[in-house]
Amino acid sequence: MRTGIALIRPARCRAALLLPALLPALLPAAPARAEPWRLSRLSLGADVERQAVAGGDRKLASLPLSASWQQGDWLATASVPYQQVRGDGGDDIDGWGDLTLSLGRPLRPWTPGSWTVSATAQLKLPTASRTLGTGRADAGLTLDLAWWLESWLPFASLGYRMTGKRNDLPMRDTIAAMAGLQRDLREDLGQGWSAGAYVSFRQSLYRTVDDYRTAVLYGTAPLGDAWSVQAYGSAALGTRAGDLGGGLHLRYSFTGK
Repeated sequence: MRTGIALIRPARCRAALLLPALLPALLPAAPARAEPWRLSRLSLGADVERQAVAGGDRKLASLPLSASWQQGDWLATASVPYQQVRGDGGDDIDGWGDLTLSLGRPLRPWTPGSWTVSATAQLKLPTASRTLGTGRADAGLTLDLAWWLESWLPFASLGYRMTGKRNDLPMRDTIAAMAGLQRDLREDLGQGWSAGAYVSFRQSLYRTVDDYRTAVLYGTAPLGDAWSVQAYGSAALGTRAGDLGGGLHLRYSFTGK
């Protein structure tokens, strides 16, 4: 099991070169006095999924851990999952997944009754155990759009991922998109309650594998001033219809929101 972060070699992974090219578009003018970075949120989740594959079912389980830091409008996040793969053929795998780092900020102020857009750059480091990763670094950029309409929140996102290639696998760069609607339930249930749904599309990393189309229902509930929990259920669409998933995510916010 590899526990350290693997070095990224530009000759082997051009994905590592994308992040520096993206950051100048995100960077604002430097403030006269920079605010200190502060830990803003911790999250622990439990996700499960059943996939229909040739020869039987494959069951996936993941325990994602993440921590976020905030400085003004900037949000930095580090996340890593502990994963388990179980197949009917007995090919079982357990271990840590890849470490993902992200840095984002809104590009338009977030005010009631108006829309906002934010940009987030991601860098995935090849730290996964055994065959739980590709062994290459990836980099990407995601744009998120949302419209604050009183108790309703339509949202959408579009992302591009530059994949570190391997000569022995038919890998490719991928795009992902999502659109959904969230309902604020504070008037009905109290502060912090919400529910929503979205549909998503994600290209498969491998050219020989079907793309992913998924429908998701979710709900969020407060557990006091700082704690919250989100539950969701998902169902695959199209050629992957029959694949089902779900999960529970517990969050602690140091801002008390």
